[in-house]
Amino acid sequence: MSSEFSEGIKVSVFVVCYNHEKFIEKALSGISNQKTNFDYEVLIYDDLSTDNTRTIIDEFILNNKKCALRKIYAEENQYSKGITMSSVIIPKAKGEFIAFCEGDDYWLDENKLQKQYDKMVDKPELNACFHPVYTLIDEQLLDKKYGYLGEEDEIVSFKTIIKKGGGYMPMASLFIRTKPFLELIAKKPDFFLYNCEHSVLQIINSVDKGALYIPGYMSVYRSMHEGSWSLQQAKDPIAEDREFEQYKKRILGLNRIYGYKYWPTFISIYLKKSKKHYRKKIKRWFKTKA
Repeated sequence: MSSEFSEGIKVSVFVVCYNHEKFIEKALSGISNQKTNFDYEVLIYDDLSTDNTRTIIDEFILNNKKCALRKIYAEENQYSKGITMSSVIIPKAKGEFIAFCEGDDYWLDENKLQKQYDKMVDKPELNACFHPVYTLIDEQLLDKKYGYLGEEDEIVSFKTIIKKGGGYMPMASLFIRTKPFLELIAKKPDFFLYNCEHSVLQIINSVDKGALYIPGYMSVYRSMHEGSWSLQQAKDPIAEDREFEQYKKRILGLNRIYGYKYWPTFISIYLKKSKKHYRKKIKRWFKTKA
């Protein structure tokens, strides 16, 4: 292993949370119960929650001895400043690989980390892998085929990943190689400080060679609960407009970073997203006039 990483820890799990007091214990339990033949750590970032999230995290760390748990507590809310914490926290990781689990999602399979680690060790040319997840809505576990591509391993092309956009790879399934990610964000730290979101993570870690799809539902994506991003976007047109403008900056910024090498694909997905966004705006406008 590179000397840049801890000799003992192979995987770092990044957990980001905000007001997740109802969910964070389940998220941390699914991570700490992993069965692996290697050591792993958990980096828990809380973005200044106003509920009891930090108290629950503190108690969990105090009572859990199964893996290394490190908490990182913001003194000011960073999301409100437009800062995306992946580019800030991941450089603190000791592992050769990074896995992700947001504080309101959770893992089902106790062998998830081992399976993804083994696959990536066998595929040194790739920097990312992912798998399908179940969707939880109103406490009902549903198979929405989120991230599902079939029952066989498959290398998904970079072009496909750009075209699909958004959260093509479920966040609770994403598993990446640390070093290439750090090398890229070091080149453009100002851009990634504000633009290292889900869609960007999957793009930059699959550039050129694509990403490995692994069959098997190993995680749960919790959707449309109170305080969630998905519900906020559904209810708040202003938040939706703001997200579209941020998306535009991200996709055009990535186009520049990669020297316009993939500009036909980037522009194609941008135009597709724009069409969808403005169609919704027009429908909302007509509803207000009805």
